[in-house]
Amino acid sequence: MAVDIALFIFEHDEVYIYYFRNKMLQLEKLKCRLKAEFELAETEEQCLHEYRTEMELLQQEKMAHVEELRLIHADINLVGGNKWNSYIMLCNQNCLYETLYVIEQLV
Repeated sequence: MAVDIALFIFEHDEVYIYYFRNKMLQLEKLKCRLKAEFELAETEEQCLHEYRTEMELLQQEKMAHVEELRLIHADINLVGGNKWNSYIMLCNQNCLYETLYVIEQLV
């Protein structure tokens, strides 16, 4: 009877050892997966930080180009306005000349 009890306890110890061994292996696998997920999250966070920095630099560059284009547009309008003013003055001079010519013909 004592042998039977000892055998029963031994068999149960093996079951418990097997059970705990499996649980330890499962925990180790979970630990490895969590560590990999954490490293992936850190890598993604670093990539996002680089992305945000690059976007900020691109936005600043864009605004510099927009300002440059605004200045070019202002210069074009200034030059175009001067040409238009010159054209109007030439038309006025031509009208005055024609009027003067007509008056000279009458005199």
